[in-house]
Amino acid sequence: MIIHEKHRENRLVNYKTTESIISKIEDRLKYLEKTGDSEDRSIFSTWKWLRLGFLVPENDLYESNSTIHNNYNLLRPNHMLSYDQALFILLGLNALTFDDHQVWYGFTLHKRNLHVDGINYIERVFYDTLQNKELKRSTYVVNGKIYSTDLLELAKDNEFFTPRGLIYIENLFKGKKQNCKDIETGIPVKRLIIYKKTLPEYLEILSTPISLRALSIKSDEYTEGEYAIQIKKNLGVGGATIKKELTALIKTQWWSDLPKTIRDKLQKY
Repeated sequence: MIIHEKHRENRLVNYKTTESIISKIEDRLKYLEKTGDSEDRSIFSTWKWLRLGFLVPENDLYESNSTIHNNYNLLRPNHMLSYDQALFILLGLNALTFDDHQVWYGFTLHKRNLHVDGINYIERVFYDTLQNKELKRSTYVVNGKIYSTDLLELAKDNEFFTPRGLIYIENLFKGKKQNCKDIETGIPVKRLIIYKKTLPEYLEILSTPISLRALSIKSDEYTEGEYAIQIKKNLGVGGATIKKELTALIKTQWWSDLPKTIRDKLQKY
């Protein structure tokens, strides 16, 4: 699949990067088509007749401009993206299709391991990319999610996006008010990311349970807990605010989804 010249100039990802991905997939489909294994034939059918046609935004012949714009809109300020959506954006692919579970049911590269079974021929095309390797090691990714603002930083640091594409994104969202706080908890997004990374790590290494006050600020309202002392510089707030925000955080689905062994380390009172 060749991306039409009219779509190349302001593309967020260099068209050659995307065309290379598609070319490798098509080569592997040709290989799978020749094999007689039933599992290989199933993989071939899923990708050839269902997924391949959705991979590139410019493939949408009737609404290509709208599809391209809506993919860029996923990068609006402080929008949460799944790992796979983020990877597809970095590769110049159509991340919108992840809203259709019939297309991508069972597909994810989050926490996939190169050294274990289960990564098929075509998944390796995505898995072996530099974009996926950088995303896997990025501290921006928390529980398989990444904020759009952080994805942009990762892309800029690694020069994954074109200069023209970045200018287009900046103009697209220029003047729009950034939603700096998480809707569910009211915690500023940057602090929320730090909590979600550091809190499970801190609790996991404890030998005995700890109270919320001991984590943040003790009953005298002056003495800060060890966890608060460790992270307050990065957060830019003190123990009292940390206690308030942790109280909100442990009421969320994110907290409920953590392993019980970690949750049991925290006494709420």
